[in-house]
Amino acid sequence: MRWAGEVDDDGVQALLDDCDLLVHGARYEAWGMALSEAMARGVPVLSTPAGALEAGGGRVVDAAHLPEALAELVADPAARQALADEAWRVGQHLPTWDDVAERVGALLEVR
Repeated sequence: MRWAGEVDDDGVQALLDDCDLLVHGARYEAWGMALSEAMARGVPVLSTPAGALEAGGGRVVDAAHLPEALAELVADPAARQALADEAWRVGQHLPTWDDVAERVGALLEVR
């Protein structure tokens, strides 16, 4: 486990390249850009129901069950790989930063 602190864009990409599993234990998050970026790179995601994985792409468990789910995934490489495959599949259909900027720009032009 690594606590990286604040990192720049290149640092985020390097961390995701070296990541075996992204664990997200937030109580609430409207979307979850960290989860999206991980999924787009095929990193398996384990998360509490924070609203960010409604389209799939990760395993969602209640916060009370997060430790058990984490232990299971750490011990089972095949389960992590299946989760990584699902993350990759879903992540390829998520909007990129450029997509979002284009949509916001289009909305601003309308007003």
